Amino acid sequence: MDMRITVLCNDKAIEGFECEHGVSFFVEMNGKNYLFDTGSTDVAVKNARKLGLNLSRIELIVISHGHYDHLGGLGSALRETGAKKVLVGEGSFERKFSETTLTSPEDGRTEYERLGAIIETVWTSKEIADGVYVMTAAPLVTKERPGEKHV
Repeated sequence: MDMRITVLCNDKAIEGFECEHGVSFFVEMNGKNYLFDTGSTDVAVKNARKLGLNLSRIELIVISHGHYDHLGGLGSALRETGAKKVLVGEGSFERKFSETTLTSPEDGRTEYERLGAIIETVWTSKEIADGVYVMTAAPLVTKERPGEKHV
């Protein structure tokens, strides 16, 4: 299996590129391209352009979880890619908090669908390409959703 992973955004960047609190990876594998997470804003898209990466050629977008620093750049990515399948886990679009601070992005599922997201919730681990899998989160209880317990 041939694979190359390019960091599109992270908390630090080399000279000439932008950084932000967030993460996004461009994954090239066996002739296909994937976007894993989208950062917080449009930084991943800007850096992809600087690198000459054509985001419209990606097969799909995978979102690891629904915090703004992984999902917040999805709108910007969809404006660049056009309509794409977006794999998310259960609860990705629920409002999330750290103490009293909102940690989910301002845009919601409806806005992403308006921009062309074909959203698929992954309920169980799933093969997305030959030998490549996405796995659902391990069950845990957090303080992220006040008044609720998610197992």
